[in-house]
Amino acid sequence: MIAKTAKRLSALAFALVLIFGSVTVCFAQSFTNSQYSIEDSKNLLTENEFEQAKQKLEDANKKTGWQFIVLLDPEKVVFNDSLKDYYEENYYKKKDFENDSVVLAINVALNKGTFFANGDAAAYIDDGRVNEAGVKLRTDLDKQDYIGAINDFADKMVSFHDSPTAEAEKRDGKLGYVLKHYWWAFALIALIAGGATFGITAGKYKYNGKFNTYNLSENSQTNLSEKQDIFVTKHTTSRVIQSSSSSGSRSSGGSGGSRGGDF
Repeated sequence: MIAKTAKRLSALAFALVLIFGSVTVCFAQSFTNSQYSIEDSKNLLTENEFEQAKQKLEDANKKTGWQFIVLLDPEKVVFNDSLKDYYEENYYKKKDFENDSVVLAINVALNKGTFFANGDAAAYIDDGRVNEAGVKLRTDLDKQDYIGAINDFADKMVSFHDSPTAEAEKRDGKLGYVLKHYWWAFALIALIAGGATFGITAGKYKYNGKFNTYNLSENSQTNLSEKQDIFVTKHTTSRVIQSSSSSGSRSSGGSGGSRGGDF
């Protein structure tokens, strides 16, 4: 009798271990700070992959200054135009994320994904880069390689940051942008001015300073007159013209000033 009871208790204990073990496996993996955020509610990543993703996103943040946000969403969602608009409105804007950030959202149920940049990071994204990153991420998604998609997403955003678009260069420093793109004009002006100065100086020395001199006594003339300006008033009218941009798959436009697209 005692032996049977002990066996039953052992079997019950073993069953409880299995139950609690299975519950532990179902716990969501998530982590958020000012550098990066990653949410994996169904453990699509292994524990090692999750830690690898955290390190990758942290490194990318240090290189760009942007917050990196990754969502692996297992739920099927209903959206009208694009996943970008859906996750911007229903995920990004409802969370306490940083303004300068880049977001990767993968909807596993739909086998679709989207990415977009916000704040200053948006200036580093254009249509060509949306297509470039979308092709790479689509390949990862077709293979269900979620950790590969996270790594490729981080690498692409860092490469975009290191090779800024013309718009990003203008925002970061107008003087640097002008010097980089129009250095040849400044060099030409300097060359002409230097040549003219050299020619005039050489000519004066050649003719003992008499070359190209000005006869002050013969050409001087003084006219005095009275002039009075009275400033009465000034009216200025300003008008703000709103511009709208459309969004959709592989489109850099979107709501809230973000840029990105679906893949």
